[in-house]
Parts: sequence; structure tokens; C-alpha cells
Amino acid sequence: ADKTPFDPRLDHIGAEDILLFRQLVDAGRRFVWTPDAAISEIIPPSRLDSSFLRRRRYLSGQHRCLVPLLLTPPRRAEVAAHMLKGAAAVAVAGPVALIGRAFGRWPVRATGLLMSGLGKVFWWRVGAVRLYGTGHR
Repeated sequence: ADKTPFDPRLDHIGAEDILLFRQLVDAGRRFVWTPDAAISEIIPPSRLDSSFLRRRRYLSGQHRCLVPLLLTPPRRAEVAAHMLKGAAAVAVAGPVALIGRAFGRWPVRATGLLMSGLGKVFWWRVGAVRLYGTGHR
């Protein structure tokens, strides 16, 4: 049996940590901050590419809707609220991002909001974008 605390259904899209923390909070666990904790993460150059960052923003939008559905009980109202916020972000940031792109480059803020909004609206297309492997196995 798999003894990892991370949900393997999220292997390729991330958010295993978000789901775990939400489950721990629901179970009544507390978290504390310690300023002395040493954390380091090596980010490969391939993840510094703007294309990767756009895909990552899309997935982060999907995470907002997918994780509440994986909780017990599922939080459908939370998903609906995120979908509405996503639709609003697409309506507002989408034209700005597309106009910026027409003039030569994706504007960073508007494009980030657009991609996150699209992820929230199309959260159910899980697996359409994959960024990760099976690192926790």
C-alpha cells in the first residue's frame, strides 16, 4: 500500500501539498511559523520560461477548483465561487492580455490573471496541461 500523504491523482498537475494542508486543517491540525527553518528549492532553468509560467498559472487556477472537490465533504459552493472569479478575470484581463500580445508581448500581470481565470473556468479539463512527474513515489 502507498504510504505517502500525497494524493497520486495530482501527480502531473501539482497541488498535492495544498490538498494535504487543507485535509490537515479539516482534521483540526495547527500549523506554526518558525523563522529559523531552512528551506531551499532548486528551480531548473526550464521553469523560468514564460511559457512554463503561463501553464503554471493555468494549473494554479485549476487547483483552486479541484482541491475543494477532493475534500470530504466536497466544497461545491467554493468551486462555484472560484469559477465566477475566474470568469470575471477572463472578462477583464483577457482583452488586456490579448491587446498586449498583439503589440508584441504578453503583459505579465494581465496574462497571469487571464491564465489563472481560464484554469478556474476550465478546471474540469484536468490533465490537459501536465507540468510534473511522479516525484513523491
